[in-house]
Amino acid sequence: MTVTLQMPPGLEARVRDEAMREDLPADAIILRALAQVYPEAPPGHIGDRASAREVELLEKVGLGLTDDQWRRYWELREKLENDALTLAERSELLVVSENIERANATRMTHLVELANLRNVSLSRLMDELGLGNGREARGGSANE
Repeated sequence: MTVTLQMPPGLEARVRDEAMREDLPADAIILRALAQVYPEAPPGHIGDRASAREVELLEKVGLGLTDDQWRRYWELREKLENDALTLAERSELLVVSENIERANATRMTHLVELANLRNVSLSRLMDELGLGNGREARGGSANE
């Protein structure tokens, strides 16, 4: 569901400040606050309805590179494979690759916690969330 909110400037500034402090999108901060006010289930409840912590973890799992950043990454990778990468592009690829690795490591810690909350295996949780091995993002098959 999409909802447009009209916020007083002071509240908007506080939401944006909190989002920057936590390195989250502003809508994640708003969703977390709403989940606390309107919980679907008692805090810590594990079942069909997500707890506030589950919502928070799902939001963090969804964070990552933008489409433009992924597109640039795959451009650089293709140049690397074709031996057409400049020295500056090699440095850029290294930085982007390190960012991806850090984001993936962080994402995995959130996935492990979420799997534990739901009392399922990590592989089952990843299947349920539709998380593959990353090849789908560039149009490849999972068997590559």
